[in-house]
Amino acid sequence: AALAGRIEALRLSLRDTEAALDTARRQPAAGTPYEAQIAAATERRDLALRHARAIRGALKAGAPVAALSGIRDSAVIGQLLARQATLDGELAETGARLRPTHPTMRALLAQRDTLAGQIRAEAASIAAALEAEAQFDDAQIALWHGEAPTPIATVDTGALEARAAADRAELDALVDAYFDIPAVAPAVAPQADPLAPANLALAGLAGLAALALQVLAARRRRVRERADLAAWQADSDLESSAAAPEAEPLRQAS
Repeated sequence: AALAGRIEALRLSLRDTEAALDTARRQPAAGTPYEAQIAAATERRDLALRHARAIRGALKAGAPVAALSGIRDSAVIGQLLARQATLDGELAETGARLRPTHPTMRALLAQRDTLAGQIRAEAASIAAALEAEAQFDDAQIALWHGEAPTPIATVDTGALEARAAADRAELDALVDAYFDIPAVAPAVAPQADPLAPANLALAGLAGLAALALQVLAARRRRVRERADLAAWQADSDLESSAAAPEAEPLRQAS
């Protein structure tokens, strides 16, 4: 019962781990769906605010604004600066001939002051437009942040995979142990009785076979001996018949 309970607990744990792992694998990439738009809007806002602060700082200090990056792109400022450059040339040429108190010189100086005021006013308008663009981007960023869903915390899939593998291995081992049937001891074969009838019959047959082999070998041996004896006797008779004619002359001589 304890083993079955542990198996069920492991099975539930493995199911939950695999479900969490599947969810983590299908999780979208970190960040909100508006992340790229927010990043671009933030960059535009910061750039516009930097240009606006630079323009307002130059206007407050009375410094020239023509060299600022937010001013160079304005067509109106470009025309005003071109007129100012032409007027400065006239002032230089006329000032070489007339005194500053001359009406012509006063008129030219008044025109120059007017152009400078127009340039400053146009620069202030550009700074205000840049600040308005920055405010619009800031509001859009806040809107995107409000619409974006809360990002899901990043899940460590490696840890989930390791835990699932460990639970699966333990579960397999417990299931094997739960369904394991003890091995039945092999039956011991009964020892053969040497005096059993079957054993005696086999022993008798083996003895008869050995006796038959011995008798057959003895008969073959006697046949070979008789053949050898007959051959020896035949050889002896031939030698005796060949020696008899030689002995007859010797007996006559004697």
